[in-house]
Amino acid sequence: MSLLLDTQKEMVTAIARSALTEEGTIFSVDAFKGESFLRDVATQIEMLILSVNFISKTTLLRIMDKTEIARRSNTLYGHLEALRLEGLWSSTDNSIYMGTSEVQYAPHDQICEVKGSFSLIQVEGSQQLSCFDMDRIKLLARASGATVVFFGERTLSNTPFDHLIACNERTQLETGRVNHYLLQDLVGSNQFEDVYLKVS
Repeated sequence: MSLLLDTQKEMVTAIARSALTEEGTIFSVDAFKGESFLRDVATQIEMLILSVNFISKTTLLRIMDKTEIARRSNTLYGHLEALRLEGLWSSTDNSIYMGTSEVQYAPHDQICEVKGSFSLIQVEGSQQLSCFDMDRIKLLARASGATVVFFGERTLSNTPFDHLIACNERTQLETGRVNHYLLQDLVGSNQFEDVYLKVS
């Protein structure tokens, strides 16, 4: 169990550090155990970056299913409500503001309409992306130096997401740099305290 937690802390640290230092890394995460697991991790990453950038402005983007955006409990909104941090954050239908920073949420069918400069882009359900949509997200990331995390399930059907996983795995073999992770278990917020210290 500790090995799993160490691997996931390593993943969150790598993603947060890339976003905070504007490295523009493209990560792939095989979230084969389901969406609830990846949403917890995606929310923790958002919380880490917003906490570090509470005073200095940054904008994050998460692309996810339209019904889940409307539900709100599956976004950072539900996490912040549970923490009872009244006065430190606010929200609109598709955005959450914390200090001077913001997380925007966009559905998959509006990828072409997304504009702006982001430090981090997280994409759920990446196995469903077309080549056009994935290229559009990468172009959006390059324009602002954003780190991108594609969460999805490996299908072995030659999807663009499968190709990205293969590319990241080749990079690891050639350079030792890890840009692909396997999301195997749920990580609780209390397990991220030392990660926060590493990236801040």
